[in-house]
Amino acid sequence: MAERLDERVGPECRVIVFSDLHGLIEVWRSAVVDAGGDPGHVGGHADVAESSVYSYLRPGAVRTDQLARGYTGPVDDEVLQRLFTGGIRALSDTGVLGDPHGLSDAIGELCVQRVADMIAAHFTHRMQAGAGES
Repeated sequence: MAERLDERVGPECRVIVFSDLHGLIEVWRSAVVDAGGDPGHVGGHADVAESSVYSYLRPGAVRTDQLARGYTGPVDDEVLQRLFTGGIRALSDTGVLGDPHGLSDAIGELCVQRVADMIAAHFTHRMQAGAGES
């Protein structure tokens, strides 16, 4: 995908894509553990990590009276393929991947910091690798 986009924008622009969903889930799990939460609640959408991030960034916006557990099985390539082809409802009747119970601003803040670091490192690496191609 990145190569096709890069070809379309031309030589004056470079496309760099971040698509490490497995890495993102692992960073969220690590942050949840370090903030005292349950890593088993991380699933990828409206879970303890994402709900915590949203609560941290938008205080009062998460409807904590409506928290619902969703798909809590493994997040592997097969599950991601089902997600991409069938949508979230292919995995979860609630639309949640994981479990938002236990969300906190402490988890949200740590997730934001770690994901920002992860994405910055990815782009820094890609930019440095691309500088040698010119």
